[in-house]
Amino acid sequence: MLHGRLSLHDVRDVEALCGRVIARSGFVLSADESEDLLAYLIADCWKLSLSYRRGIGSTTTFSGWATFILRRRVFEWQRQRSGRGYRPSFVSLDDPGLGEPVAQGPGDSTPGRLSAGPGLHGGRDSSRASDFALLGLDPAA
Repeated sequence: MLHGRLSLHDVRDVEALCGRVIARSGFVLSADESEDLLAYLIADCWKLSLSYRRGIGSTTTFSGWATFILRRRVFEWQRQRSGRGYRPSFVSLDDPGLGEPVAQGPGDSTPGRLSAGPGLHGGRDSSRASDFALLGLDPAA
């Protein structure tokens, strides 16, 4: 792609570094896509080199720092080209398409409660009187 070798900080061959990042990404790309991604990463690596300051806040080398960031950039490039993929959608609980609430069961003290399944709340109120008796409390109070 480049007519010569581009060296930035401790990276002797930026094109080779970006090529390794692409190879390790696991993406199956056409030749055009691969070339486009390589150009994107090389340009991004050059931009990273402008903001890199050796030894400020970290002992990380430029090559390690750039590789870490370029791996993320591969996914950003993919999202720019094809979007994020599946996006969750939210449904209102008032939507009539969800069906009718489950009928009130023997242990359900709240009329019209939606239930996740039979028996889930079935015994919820059945031992209430025995709990009051165990605590020595009057259930009517």
